[in-house]
Amino acid sequence: MRMRKIRILLSVLLIGLMTAVGQTGYYIPSERFSSGLINDLCQDQYGYMWIATDYGLNKFDGYRFTTYLNHEQDTTTIGNNVVDYVFCDRDGQLWVGTSRGLDRFDYATGQFIHYPFPRDRQPRVTKITQLKDGRLMVATSGYRGLYFMENGQLED
Repeated sequence: MRMRKIRILLSVLLIGLMTAVGQTGYYIPSERFSSGLINDLCQDQYGYMWIATDYGLNKFDGYRFTTYLNHEQDTTTIGNNVVDYVFCDRDGQLWVGTSRGLDRFDYATGQFIHYPFPRDRQPRVTKITQLKDGRLMVATSGYRGLYFMENGQLED
């Protein structure tokens, strides 16, 4: 009888300990994202997590979220709110592919720089990668499909 009480007491203590340890983790609810649909993510050289969503770009610094949205009257904001792809290149630059083009985030100013496509096209950027020679290769859906960043300009 005494052994049974000790087992019950140990079981209760063990369950209580496991519950206390399990609740010390940090949970991030999805309501903090600007959209529930996450398309892509990457971590930059500063440790920030960049999350591409169907309604804006989100930055997580480990404690809080910052949301970047397009404002039509402000050309320094992200080019479009539908963000499909984010890419951190070898030089530490953050590239953002939207449903209407390609942007680069300027860490010094907190603004976005837009890179126009040839012939005023505005394709959906679906993938960005960096070649061994340092050039960016930008894949799009529609139009020509594949572009290269040469001397700060996109070429097909």
